Amino acid sequence: MKHESHINITPDTPEVLSTRNLSGMDRKVTASFNPIKKWLVSLFITLCVIVIAYNVMSKSSGKALSVDSNKIVISPVTSGIFEDFIPVRARVTPAKTVFLDAIEGGRVEKILVEDGSSLKAGDLIVELSNTSLQLNVLGNEARVAEQLNNMRSIELNLEQNRLKHKSNIIDIKHQIKLLTRTLKREKELLRLPEVNSVTFSSEAPSQDNENNRGFKLLEPHEGSISNKALSMNQYNMGYGFFEAYKIKPLAGRLFDENFGTDNIKTVADGEVGQASAILNKSALKKFGFGSAQDAIGKTLATHIRGKQHLTIIGVIPDIYFRSIKFGIRASVYTQNPERFNVANISFTTNNISSLVSSIEGVWKNSVPMQPINLEFLSEMMAAQYNDEKTTAQLFLVFSLLAIVIACLGLYGLSAFTVQRRTREIGIRKVMGASIKDIVTLLIWQFSKPVLLANLIAWPIATYIMITWLERFPYRIDTFWLVPICLIVGLFSLIIAWSTVGGNTATVARKNPVKSLRYE
Repeated sequence: MKHESHINITPDTPEVLSTRNLSGMDRKVTASFNPIKKWLVSLFITLCVIVIAYNVMSKSSGKALSVDSNKIVISPVTSGIFEDFIPVRARVTPAKTVFLDAIEGGRVEKILVEDGSSLKAGDLIVELSNTSLQLNVLGNEARVAEQLNNMRSIELNLEQNRLKHKSNIIDIKHQIKLLTRTLKREKELLRLPEVNSVTFSSEAPSQDNENNRGFKLLEPHEGSISNKALSMNQYNMGYGFFEAYKIKPLAGRLFDENFGTDNIKTVADGEVGQASAILNKSALKKFGFGSAQDAIGKTLATHIRGKQHLTIIGVIPDIYFRSIKFGIRASVYTQNPERFNVANISFTTNNISSLVSSIEGVWKNSVPMQPINLEFLSEMMAAQYNDEKTTAQLFLVFSLLAIVIACLGLYGLSAFTVQRRTREIGIRKVMGASIKDIVTLLIWQFSKPVLLANLIAWPIATYIMITWLERFPYRIDTFWLVPICLIVGLFSLIIAWSTVGGNTATVARKNPVKSLRYE
């Protein structure tokens, strides 16, 4: 008896061909698919991605901005002589009028009594005038008033000079007190066994403070701008600062207290102070000097605590006081103890907490009303690149996520393709193809979309990188982006080959009889 059975193949079943004349024992059983399970897995992966991205992004946000009290400068308001000339139009009026009689001479202006009239005591007879005498009296009155004004001006100038001298004396006393306190603090810090050196400065490396001033070169030379003041950044450094940071001069010398002429001192109006200055290499080029030695001995005019003439005593290399993404500024270094805000302490110890406690104790004894702010130079330098570090972390996280997602998609596509080509793989093996030949064939087919994606991504990535690198004055040559793109493309191919090759090799090792038993 002939028996005929039918099997309905659903669209989700890998077997596309309808089968007939099969016994009931050889029916193909399809695996059931649960959409809820797939939805839960997708939700879990999405939550993981959101948590990772939030943790990375939160590092670059939530910062509170604060202004250090040391960065707030309170300048004193001083008195001075008002030397401007203000013209005043006025009229001189005599304090009293003198009536002349006939004995004093003069001219008869009016006859009040006719001849033969009777008079009594006190009656006016004639009116007399003496013009020259009146003018003399008025001139004398004016000279007396002018002399009184001169006396008052002299008294006012004397009072202003007295106040100015008193102000200068107070300023000198303040400077002496400030220097004494600084020296005392330095000696107490040097007594600590862990401390190697202590120097003072207006700011520490990595502090990006703008303090621009105009400096004019008084001795013109070939290539210089003699009639124009150049704006440059000005720093105040103490003795031993450059030595502590192992900075050697290119020419000349560094600040030395043995000379006694390096400090900037307050000068009165109309006077010119004498001090010393050190240039960096960028300032040397901005002034137009051919070499560092050419600048030694030249004089700069500026205004720091009065009019100052600064003699260039040395030239040093460029110092990276801030992130290199801002470049190097032309800078002039001077000695102004009144502007010292930072103590640079060099130490050698492993017990950091003990050293910090000792430094805080010295500071409280010296300046009890001023809070201390301790920072390590390495941390300050690293903080300048927090934005770049955060950007790099974001790039890394999202790149890894993109690679994982791409690998999952590639793995799923390869599994689906290999499953559809199971009979083809079996036939190729029967015809003599090796596992290597089959794996190579499938890998090459999946390499084509990967190569196409690289060709599309390289120009876009190169443009983005060039735009980002333009923020930095010192950056790598854009030529190196080409080999970097090639390396990234090769890396993506290796990942694709690893993802596809494993799944393909597993299917290629199976016995072709299992895939062709229904053929």
